[in-house]
Amino acid sequence: NNFIVTKAPDGTANIRQVQTKTELESLVYHLLGNSPDDLFFPDNILVTEGPSDQLFWRRVLNLLDAGSIAVHHSDGDGRVSSAIEAVDQILKTHAYVPWYRKRLVVVVDSSVSDKRIEEWRTFVGDDGTRVRRLSKNGIEHFYPKEILASVGALPVEKVDEAIEAFLGTLQAGARVASVGGFTGSKRQLAEAVSNKMGAEHIASLSPEIRDA
Repeated sequence: NNFIVTKAPDGTANIRQVQTKTELESLVYHLLGNSPDDLFFPDNILVTEGPSDQLFWRRVLNLLDAGSIAVHHSDGDGRVSSAIEAVDQILKTHAYVPWYRKRLVVVVDSSVSDKRIEEWRTFVGDDGTRVRRLSKNGIEHFYPKEILASVGALPVEKVDEAIEAFLGTLQAGARVASVGGFTGSKRQLAEAVSNKMGAEHIASLSPEIRDA
């Protein structure tokens, strides 16, 4: 049994028993520290689908001075159905903490169904702002074009076509694909892009990324 003791203005003590599990979790949280930082937890958690998403988002958040937000991937790169189930598990692992349940953010590709999005929004109590579905199927569509042009040694106007071909080759079962002169996996492309990305590239990012 757990009780909360408070002091009234007249100096008398009031004793009230904790009634619910959620109330107990909140009580323990405040006893240990009033913010995630006090407990060495991240300020918030961003859940993505795969390792390439995670690499890119970490770089973006660092450039936005939001490095205290942890980015977790669901190990579902290139396997949307597996990614969806993995995101479910991540949500169920972290969302029991009241702080994270109210703040946790999910960003997934355009291929995720309306039904799944609504399930996640219900699970975390989202008002439609924290579980986000991008307008395109693949984080690669959101990489700065000038960086992709540099990585692939190709004209900027050829970048969109090259990314479509890159993703199509991987979706057909290949382990690596090419973007101009670059050949590698989704993760290797994410690393190459992230290594070249600086603060000067933030303004050129899509609002879907920059304002997330």
